[in-house]
Amino acid sequence: MNESMPLPDNHIEEPAKIEKREAVKMPEGALSEMRESLIARKSQAAASYAGLFMEGKITSKEAAEAIENIPERNKLVDRAFNYLEKSGVVQRALNPEKKGESIVVDLEKLVALKQVDLQKLGPIFFHSAYGKKNKADTLFEVFAGKKVLSREQLSDKDYKEKPLFYIPENREDALSPEKIRDAEFQTFIWDIVKANSILREHPVKEGEGLNWFETKMAAVIYHPSRGEGYRDQKGDLLIRDAKTRDFRKISTETIKDYGFAPSTLMKGRNTR
Repeated sequence: MNESMPLPDNHIEEPAKIEKREAVKMPEGALSEMRESLIARKSQAAASYAGLFMEGKITSKEAAEAIENIPERNKLVDRAFNYLEKSGVVQRALNPEKKGESIVVDLEKLVALKQVDLQKLGPIFFHSAYGKKNKADTLFEVFAGKKVLSREQLSDKDYKEKPLFYIPENREDALSPEKIRDAEFQTFIWDIVKANSILREHPVKEGEGLNWFETKMAAVIYHPSRGEGYRDQKGDLLIRDAKTRDFRKISTETIKDYGFAPSTLMKGRNTR
């Protein structure tokens, strides 16, 4: 790159791609040191580089350098929030219950964010350790750990803050009817990001998550805001009709109205 040429505002230097190497035996103590680094940084981004090291795709030195060069997440989130506030997607409002301010999210404007808008969020959208140029990944990063109000709550004078997105604790909870029923959040990510691969991993707070299809199917069946599913005395699984809210036996017909196209259901059956 010409030294006199300025870097774009959203540019972040990333480690050069390394050709795949044969897996090598880890030096004694290297794994424990890397784990300590991950815990200290609490970063899924760092974990991805550690994974490349474990697979033998990069050396321990390269992994350590990559982790060290990951931009500080809080600064990137602050920059993204500044844009979201200026564009009216989020605002801050007095919350009388907490005697302070709450973040208020306009879900309709969040849905309307397009690629050109996401680019204005800055490096958190572009960086391969965070947003990966993907709307869902970027929004998960920007709102991670935050509890917010929706615009509708503010209008109704309901001041109970909740996480913006549904994120199960782990993959077991993602399939647990009890945990799903008790989950509190503002919206599902698939209500905000309409087009996304059903085979992408849906985030969880701990460990590896299920894919979008599996996570969505379980949540749609059991969460009270959707199917509120239960088994009757005969053992049949019943869910609420998406339109009438009457309970009906689950079927392709009843589930498709919750955003499952027949083709998606066919693909979902082949995800395992």
